[in-house]
Amino acid sequence: MNKKLIKVISEMVLAAVLMVSIVACSKTTGPTKENTKTPDSSGKSASGKEEKDPAAPKDETYTISWIGAQNNPLSEDPVMLEKWEKEFNVVIDFWNIDSNEWNEVLSTKFAGDEIPDLLYCNSPANFANYVDQQLLAEIPPEMLEKYMPKTIAALKADNEKVLLQGQVDGKQYGIPIGTYFHNQFHEPIVYRGDWMKKAGVSSAPATLDEFQDLMYKFANEDPDGNGKRDTYGFSTSGLNMVYGAFGYERKQWVEEDGKLVYSSIQPEMKEALAVLAKWYKDGIIDPEFITGENKGGYWAITHAFDEGRIGYSGHGCYYHWNPDLGPLNESTGKSSVIAATNYQELEKKFPGIGSELVHGTPVTGPDGKCGSRGDPLQHPHQVGFGIQLEDELDKMAKIMTMYEYWTSDTDHYFESRSGIKDEMWHFNEDGVPVSDFDAWKEKNKKPDETLSGVGAATVLEPFLLSSYDKLQNKYLYDWAVENKYDKDLIRSELFVALPSAGTYQTELDKMEDEAYIAIITGDKPVDYFDTFVEEYKKSGYEKLEKEANEWWKTMK
Repeated sequence: MNKKLIKVISEMVLAAVLMVSIVACSKTTGPTKENTKTPDSSGKSASGKEEKDPAAPKDETYTISWIGAQNNPLSEDPVMLEKWEKEFNVVIDFWNIDSNEWNEVLSTKFAGDEIPDLLYCNSPANFANYVDQQLLAEIPPEMLEKYMPKTIAALKADNEKVLLQGQVDGKQYGIPIGTYFHNQFHEPIVYRGDWMKKAGVSSAPATLDEFQDLMYKFANEDPDGNGKRDTYGFSTSGLNMVYGAFGYERKQWVEEDGKLVYSSIQPEMKEALAVLAKWYKDGIIDPEFITGENKGGYWAITHAFDEGRIGYSGHGCYYHWNPDLGPLNESTGKSSVIAATNYQELEKKFPGIGSELVHGTPVTGPDGKCGSRGDPLQHPHQVGFGIQLEDELDKMAKIMTMYEYWTSDTDHYFESRSGIKDEMWHFNEDGVPVSDFDAWKEKNKKPDETLSGVGAATVLEPFLLSSYDKLQNKYLYDWAVENKYDKDLIRSELFVALPSAGTYQTELDKMEDEAYIAIITGDKPVDYFDTFVEEYKKSGYEKLEKEANEWWKTMK
């Protein structure tokens, strides 16, 4: 064999060996320090290169099926919906659902495997059912922090444990919508100021004894000047003032020693009932308290007070008693906040008396306790994503970015709620958003249009953030704080329906109402309270107490 041929063969063998070596290296299995690149929390690999976020919204037009919180159906021309579709490059398939037929309609759709991408959960019971039926997607916590950081921060600023409400077995299935603005204030404490003057009392009572003295004067000293004994101190809502002076309000779950207990069966309530029984016997309490202060029509009206039968009331909410507040609205020529229902009703019957109303504070009882009834701050509703979005995290992220856009900017938030800025609303000289919607309807010849109809209100944006609510309700907020409605609240810690409530609650409520009325009216002695409590505990309460405390543990 000649040298030239040997050289060629040698080079061919060497090349083959090198090729085998390269292939073998390329087929190495199993992780090694050299071939494994683990992304860090920043989204970068160990080499420093950016890793693509699989949940990042894509540059495409998304079609999103959506069930929101609506008071009225969308109109044929939902201008706000169309605005957001264009702005976010989405098509919103909004499901118009009558709130009275909510469960029936959705049950039919769910049975046919129709699940919206965005599902508003309008009750704790429905949320629990949707999770049990595997209708809701699990929400990765890191996505909330990445795509809704300001929204989540604002929600946590109002309630640091807010996200726990949307969790089941430690997994996030819902985003709670926030807190009730109005629930930071307790129920009304209102006196007939003109009656107080006639009784020689210059300021609202501060103690239970002072309250008692004033109520006896209202009942016995003819404050209306008609020469008849036809007035009383108070009716149904006034009972709460007395309960609060003993540290509780009825039908609440409150925390004591780390666990929830039911207020209406506490020993202090027996003391409160003893006081009320004596006052009823003495003719201080309106005998019609059993049927209530409202005789029909709008629920918040207290006819007993507005028609001059009683001199004290806590009926309705604090915002049912305010006078005109704030500067004139340029578009309506009326005050920014118009005088509330009971103020107006009282003025109709007794002109000029509304301005003499006296707003008081909870009175202090014999043991130094005081408080007035308040409702839970946390709103029980939340939003969730259809189960199919577990495989479409980019669409979930897209919806989150829409929420973040609306909630992280003042203009955007009020546009989502009140419509087109400077057409449907504007900021006044105090920076308060003022509605021009009625003028817009007239200008556009749409007398029956609603904010929900155009796609505003809470149709798309449901979150309740105190910073925006405080701004929107500035004049009412300032008035409430001035009258100390934000002080000494007694509120229930429980804001969900207990699993066994449907089985026991109706009968337990009936048992409680009958016992309390019987003791106050003298049909039963005060000591009957002990018998009532014993029977109450045997009639399903122990089951409810167990469930309440199991839930309470999840909130810590």
